[in-house]
Amino acid sequence: MKCPVCKTEYAESPYCPECGFNQLDTVFVNKEDAATWIQTVVVPFREEYWLRKKSHFTIRDGVLEKYSGQDTTVEVPYGVTVIGQSAFSSNELLERIVLPPTVREIQREAFSCCENLVEANLNEGLEIIGFSAFECCDLLSMTLPDSITQLDEGFCLGGAAISVKESNVHYE
Repeated sequence: MKCPVCKTEYAESPYCPECGFNQLDTVFVNKEDAATWIQTVVVPFREEYWLRKKSHFTIRDGVLEKYSGQDTTVEVPYGVTVIGQSAFSSNELLERIVLPPTVREIQREAFSCCENLVEANLNEGLEIIGFSAFECCDLLSMTLPDSITQLDEGFCLGGAAISVKESNVHYE
């Protein structure tokens, strides 16, 4: 399949791994209405048109570098492999983050100072959580998946109850 935004070829999925285009995040409009929208992408689809607003994610080569949206719950696009350094840092609105199974690493300070972040759904397949990744967050609890192989110092400062699955061979 070919992404209508960045033209990257990728396997069948609703998300482009390169730019984060989400086919599920579209609305249908007619051709005349589409012409009035600025900073959008219009793609022919059957006899309608897809219209997608500019993404709140800055993604390069699978690395989510920055999130600039204002949602309280954020689902990271499928295909992202790394949450970059300070990607969500100091986002005061973020309460819940959901990672797709493609994420392998959360870099240093990725969610630092997200003071209202109370829930982080960590995916199986996540291997590395960097230094101070969840520092100054109000996480209630965090369960580390079996796949975790590296936890950097101070990865979660803030009083969260951290649990590890019994099947994790790296941590107990």
